Amino acid sequence: MDECFRDMGYLICIARYHPTFYSTLGAAVLAALFAYVSIKMNRKSAREKNSVDFEHNYKNSDKVRDAWLVLMKITQNRLKQPIVEFAKKEMYATTETQAIVTILNEWERAANGIHHRVYDGNYLYKTYGTTVLDLYAYTYEFIKERQKSKPRSYANFCRLYLAWKVRRCKEERKSLDKDFKRLHKELYKLYKEI
Repeated sequence: MDECFRDMGYLICIARYHPTFYSTLGAAVLAALFAYVSIKMNRKSAREKNSVDFEHNYKNSDKVRDAWLVLMKITQNRLKQPIVEFAKKEMYATTETQAIVTILNEWERAANGIHHRVYDGNYLYKTYGTTVLDLYAYTYEFIKERQKSKPRSYANFCRLYLAWKVRRCKEERKSLDKDFKRLHKELYKLYKEI
């Protein structure tokens, strides 16, 4: 056997004296590959299921539906009473503030789930892309006011907004103007912070 190692290569010698080695190795590699693919497909299926569950719960939540109705009234009356006023501490107990917080908390949770790959971001973008972009536009001043006292408030939601805004701009084939570059810089900054 020592001559085999000296005269022939190591792998040829193994094949000569242990003919089942390569078939066993091949079976092990195939089993590992199958397990890897199965796990990856199971994770993808779980993300899709979680996303569908989120969509179902979000659409069927009376609390969220009522909060959206209040938010729409706030946006219609924004000239009389700006949304930023509801971010003040003395307004925390009001119905309006609670409605805004309810919706933002739902999307903060969703954004966190997308970031940690619990939810399928592509699926939710296709379903709620415009909703998230509009919600950010409606609540921008509220969020910025809250972040003055708590800088991490709605950070995941803001990151989700920026990512989806960049994606929307790319989809609409807008040129890389100053606004687009600014969004990219803000997105990079948020990712580094979190």
